[in-house]
This record gives sequence, structure tokens and C-alpha cells, in this order.
Amino acid sequence: MHNVAVIIPVHNRREVTLQCLKRLQNIKHDNFNYHVIVIDDGSNDGTTEAVANNFPSVTILNGNGNLWWAGGINVGLRHAQANKFDFIYSLNDDVAIQEDTLQKLYSFAVDNLGAHTSVAVDPDNGKICDSGYIISGFLRKMRPVMKGILYNNAINHITKVDAISSMSTLIPISIVNNVGYYDETNFPHNYSDIDYSIRIKFKSYDLFVNPNSFIYSKGSGSNFHYLVLNMSAKDLFRSFFDLKYGHNLKTLFNSARVRTPFPLCCLIFFHRLFPYLTWFILKAIFPKEILKAILIKTNRI
Repeated sequence: MHNVAVIIPVHNRREVTLQCLKRLQNIKHDNFNYHVIVIDDGSNDGTTEAVANNFPSVTILNGNGNLWWAGGINVGLRHAQANKFDFIYSLNDDVAIQEDTLQKLYSFAVDNLGAHTSVAVDPDNGKICDSGYIISGFLRKMRPVMKGILYNNAINHITKVDAISSMSTLIPISIVNNVGYYDETNFPHNYSDIDYSIRIKFKSYDLFVNPNSFIYSKGSGSNFHYLVLNMSAKDLFRSFFDLKYGHNLKTLFNSARVRTPFPLCCLIFFHRLFPYLTWFILKAIFPKEILKAILIKTNRI
């Protein structure tokens, strides 16, 4: 029987983390065992103590506050390797895992070698808000697969893609052993999962988006279009230099630079930066209500 390591990096979201662990207690796990590993990266809100008191079977690994997402995942990967787990399952603590989310991934993964991810569904409208990506063209444009379509229209259409996120993703440990760890130097937080999946694809493994497996997610509060609507122009400008945001300039540049020769990487960088600058300018031009209408009409929020 296979053993699955459920890896959850957390930081200062005690109640969110506890709710996630509570849901995990009720998941189906036919033909496999699972063990939850929480990597608490220096929380000061009592997360470690609360997890230990309420979920004593959970393994807690602690960081000093400098691990970020990639470093936290890497701590979990090394623990899974050292303890001879067969699969690793990365999970965001702020999503709502369903009883059969992991079971559906596992059932397909045992006969199809590769990395397997769930789709994220907006609980308010039933539409897919996060899935895999197809990368095309010399500028490596990333096009989301299935995003914006009703979840009920996507069931049973398992799809191979070029990149996936890690909010609910199952990977055999054999792939981890071959590919290595997340690039916490170039991508300490955002884009680290996309980069890792691209490296998996480069090693000739398949990346599967499995709509039979889903999670509920309202999206991150750090989503750029959410920030456009709710931040001041001054704070939005500052966010381009904040590591926790996906539009951080260093992250955007590194996403273009890695595995790409100069000057092509510069073209890719400006191509990826341009949409963010466009929305920044729109924010400066339009009042909030008009901006909100534009964001809704263009399916950004």
C-alpha cells in the first residue's frame, strides 16, 4: 500500500490551517495511507501550538520565517524522501479540499506516471478559477486551461498541459528524486510551483489536470486584479517590489530569464510585465466603480 505525504506550508493563518487539517481528517483514502506534514515558517500567532494540541498525529516542521513557499515545500520534500514516502501531495491551507479530492488524483496517478493537479472552483459561481497552463510561442505565453468555464462542463476531461500549480498536486517521489527540489533561490514564493512543473515536463514526464478532482477556492487575496481594485495607487506600486506578490519584478524577470538566452528573456519579461502596467494605468484613470465593472466584464474577478 502506497504512503502519501501531505505537505502544507503555513505562516500566521492559524484558524485557516486548523480548518484545513479538520477537512483532511475526513478524506477518502482507499488503497493508500496518508500522513500530514505541516511546515510552519515562523508563525507568531500560535499556529504550531494549536496544530500540536488539536492534531497530535500531524508532523510539524518549523522554519525561521525565511522559508517562504518554496523553502517550506522543500523541507517537506526532504522529510518525505527520508521517510520513504511513495507520493507527495502539496496542498494550500486556504482551499477547501473535498472528501475525494486526493482519492481521485491517486486513482489516476497509480497507472499514469506524472504530476497530477486538481482544478480550483469558485464556490460562488461554480466556475473553474485555477487549472493548468499551455505555454506557446517564442514569448512563452501562458494560457490557462478551462479557466472561466462551469465545472460541470469539464468533468471527465483529464488534460495534459505544460505547467501546473501546486495548490492541490500529487507527484510520485520517483519524480522528485529525478527532478530535485523547488528553486527557492530564483522563486522563493510565487512562480516556484510553475517553474517546478516545467522542470518536470522537461524531464519527459506528463502534467495532468484532473477535473474529476477539485477544490473550492476563492483565489488569493494577493491576486493582482483584487489588489488593483482595493489598494491605493501608491501601495499597488510598492507591491511590484514585494516578494509575496506574483507580479514582483524580480520574480517576473527570473521567470523570463531561467532557461532563456539573452535578449529573448528581456522580451519575455516585458511581455509578462505589460498587462500589470496596463491595469496600473487603468487604475489611475478610472474611478473604482468603473474599474470594477471592467474587471468583472473581462472575467478578472
